[in-house]
Amino acid sequence: MSYWPFGTEADIGLRVFGSSINSIFRDNHAGMMSIIASDNLLTTEIQQTYSNEFSISLPIDESGENFDMLLVAFLEEILYRLEVNDQWIYDARIKVTENKTDAVCEGILYYIPKELVSVELEIKAITTHLLHITKVASNQVVTSENMDVPEFRGPGYYSDMIFDI
Repeated sequence: MSYWPFGTEADIGLRVFGSSINSIFRDNHAGMMSIIASDNLLTTEIQQTYSNEFSISLPIDESGENFDMLLVAFLEEILYRLEVNDQWIYDARIKVTENKTDAVCEGILYYIPKELVSVELEIKAITTHLLHITKVASNQVVTSENMDVPEFRGPGYYSDMIFDI
């Protein structure tokens, strides 16, 4: 596991460690879905799975990147599909890239009908409070104020975000 939920005063936070930007996106998705679902995830046996391609792009900001806001847009897409299309996205094969003008997240989302999943908690929104994706240098140590979140030693990336529940 490379994601750790942590409590805040009224919401739930998530810290993710990863070796690449792609793993940060993938594990934020997995962490968010683990917050939403109960421990006993499935209500019945899965008979069929489905998939959709997707692509999200955002203009690169003046700092030269926009991966943090692209992560928010990606997770908002997952929540939209959950709440509006009743799709439980259980896996996301994604590729995060950038070109001269845009940061892009694209790939395939694999899902089952939401009715097959025991949903325990509703996430109302992905917030930008405390949001960041930070590159960690080789042998740099990242610690946390939260006892449930272990320290991480680079190289790699880590992210923090807060979900409004």
